[in-house]
Amino acid sequence: MSDILWKECAEWFLRCDVISTDHPIFEATAEVVVFAQCLRDGVLLCHLLHKIDPKTMDLKNVCLRPHMAQFLCLKNIRYFINCCRAFYDIKEADLFEPLMLYDYTDFGKVLQTLSKLSHSARFTKKQIRGFPANQNHSNVEEESIYRHLEDFAGDDHYSVIDQPTIDESEEKDYYHLLNLQADESVYHDLCTFKAPIFPVQPVEKRDYSIRELVETEKNFIEALNLVKRYFVRPLSTMLSEDDKKTIFFGIKEIAEIHIGFHSDLCQACSLGAAIRISDIFLQWKEKFLIYGEYCSNLPKAHSRLDEACLRNEMFSNELTKCQQEAHKGHFKLKDLLAVPMQRILKYHLLLKELIKHTQQTHEEYSGLEKAYNGMLDVAEYINEVKRDNETIQIINDIQASISDLEMPEGTTLKDYGRLLRDGEIKIKCHDENNRIKPRYIFVFDKVLLMCKSTKSEQYIFKHSLPLQHYRVEDPPVRKVTALGRESRWTHQFILAHRQSKNAYTLFAKTEEMKKKWIRALYDALDHLEPAEIAPNMEHLFEMNTFEKPQNCIQCSRLLKGVFYQGYKCSKCGLSCHKSCLVLVKKCGTRPPELPPRPLSVSYPSTAVADDFRALSPTLRVMAPGPPLLNNNNNLPESPTKSNYVNLHLEEYPWYGGEMDRDVAASILSSAPNGTFLLRHRPPRTSAALNGDTGYALSLKTGSQVKHMKVCACEDKERGPTSVLYYLSESRRFRSIVELVQWYEDNSLSESFSGLQAVLERPWRRIYPTAIARYDYPAPEPNLLSLKRGDIVIILSKEGDTNGWWKGQIANQAGYFPKHYVREGSFN
Repeated sequence: MSDILWKECAEWFLRCDVISTDHPIFEATAEVVVFAQCLRDGVLLCHLLHKIDPKTMDLKNVCLRPHMAQFLCLKNIRYFINCCRAFYDIKEADLFEPLMLYDYTDFGKVLQTLSKLSHSARFTKKQIRGFPANQNHSNVEEESIYRHLEDFAGDDHYSVIDQPTIDESEEKDYYHLLNLQADESVYHDLCTFKAPIFPVQPVEKRDYSIRELVETEKNFIEALNLVKRYFVRPLSTMLSEDDKKTIFFGIKEIAEIHIGFHSDLCQACSLGAAIRISDIFLQWKEKFLIYGEYCSNLPKAHSRLDEACLRNEMFSNELTKCQQEAHKGHFKLKDLLAVPMQRILKYHLLLKELIKHTQQTHEEYSGLEKAYNGMLDVAEYINEVKRDNETIQIINDIQASISDLEMPEGTTLKDYGRLLRDGEIKIKCHDENNRIKPRYIFVFDKVLLMCKSTKSEQYIFKHSLPLQHYRVEDPPVRKVTALGRESRWTHQFILAHRQSKNAYTLFAKTEEMKKKWIRALYDALDHLEPAEIAPNMEHLFEMNTFEKPQNCIQCSRLLKGVFYQGYKCSKCGLSCHKSCLVLVKKCGTRPPELPPRPLSVSYPSTAVADDFRALSPTLRVMAPGPPLLNNNNNLPESPTKSNYVNLHLEEYPWYGGEMDRDVAASILSSAPNGTFLLRHRPPRTSAALNGDTGYALSLKTGSQVKHMKVCACEDKERGPTSVLYYLSESRRFRSIVELVQWYEDNSLSESFSGLQAVLERPWRRIYPTAIARYDYPAPEPNLLSLKRGDIVIILSKEGDTNGWWKGQIANQAGYFPKHYVREGSFN
């Protein structure tokens, strides 16, 4: 390669193994600006130091997807420079300034710093040859080229800010979006398809794909059990409650979900099964959304684990011991914690492989396509939740960097939407003295912040503009008088108040930068007032943050992320993607138009509910039973006290309300072992005996459902007005909640001989639910009547494309219009 300095630097990056030979900078026609662009966001520079010595560069402090946002790029570059200063002994005179790289004002100085770095002790110790080969390298022509790179700083041709952030092709790779150093080999070793589980060999590739799906699911559950058995239990006693919740966040809940999911998969794969594999995926889709929080928490879990090891040598030794016992030290806990993330992102690939080997004429082909799209929807949801949590952290960093920024009470900067663009610009306010002032501005969805830059990473707040009150004007190009010595700042556009109260002229450094600023402002205004909304539809759609996962009313796909996921009509309450707004029908308080009725099928009516229970679980969240008092027959103590126990049973996912034993048995009969509920027995079945509370526990164990009465007696130590609860007199509790919590961790065998079981998974976490938004009187026996506020158990989404789902309320089951309900967790 030529001895031009930037090319020697590129070859040095190659020797450091942070770029590959197929990188565009090694093409014959590559120019220096291509290499400068690779370094401009600071990410590659930070990876370089991390590669040489991870102790000198913590990637958790690096924004790995800055998308050329100036605030984030400069933050990365400053971090790199500080690490060079602190760990690599680079002299102050040899370090470049951050803007020399970001604005390309002196790329030669950047190369000089990197050259000094390449000859530092840590690189020499790694036996990586530095550059330039000729220490006396000097080229006047080169230096001239480096000084004129500034012309390209805003050129779209070289900027990656305009490249799509997600691969729109069908083969999406979600791992790179998660920014996690996940070892795929660990997942492969633990979950790979190793042996058949069926007694006969498959005769076609479809059978093999099904076996791979079921077998890898079973292996994944074993991996989760390995984490619980070898890490959660022995290490929990050595961790604070907060550390334990952070490091092992979601492990118990995910294990419960996948045990139930695997049980249903096996049932669907059995001969003569009435339920299909595709139905199982769609029924469990809602439960898989926990992975959004899990994957977002994973970097924090890794960090907290490292901190615990540094803080406590005994814990570090115990962790090493646990890793050795778990699998002879082959797997570290960090790697095992990443396995659930890898598993959930495999489902759409496994389903795609199954579809590939399924004939289009097969009865399940259409259902498998829906399941594939459903799992793709889940994967995209997880990525957006992770992305949004990172975005919120960035916005919090921006807010912390701006002094004198006074926010309205109860709000933070994230309440104004996502950051669309930031950077330096010059501004002239028309109602002042026409002075042109340098400002650093942040454009969010709802507001534009004007700040004054300081030499550090801090900004001084000057002014804000609520963007819904302004419009963007791009006047015809005309010759503009140079702004003093700043002859480059001549590319202007106007931000004018819609009621002509004031206006601002903004000056960008180049025409390309001006276009980017205008586009960011147009995007913000379009987010506030989407062009997709037809004026005659009468909706009042606004950007909205949904606290719980929500489906789009139009396409039924998830609204993704954790803030401002979509739009909500303030009149009718409909929720929608921005891209689906154009398809939404006219607003009104009336329920949506009913879809064509489903084909008549032999579906049970209320009169044959008992027969239906033999086919499908019957679920009902009924009115709560009689309220429980605390041991003084008063209201529970304030939750601010450390010994507070929430006694409102309806708030717990294991409470079933009023329910007889037959209904409870039908609920649990097809559930995984360990699934349980607490129910209030109806008055007609409650014996008026001394000590009978009217409550009972129902538990699925083996092939049976066990029912256990909850009894009560006087607490003699606290007086006749206080009560103790028990299953057997061998152990008593001051509340039913404490009783349930005890048997979630301890065997029931002490109360019932031979019953080696615990209360493992609450029943509400097994079944998806929806809340009725409108009344629907069912005109036929195979349809399900709805009343506004009803909790509906979703049995199947088989008729989704036609607008109907199967559901159940109490002992009634049937089809109902899906747009009449709002799907969501009822926990």
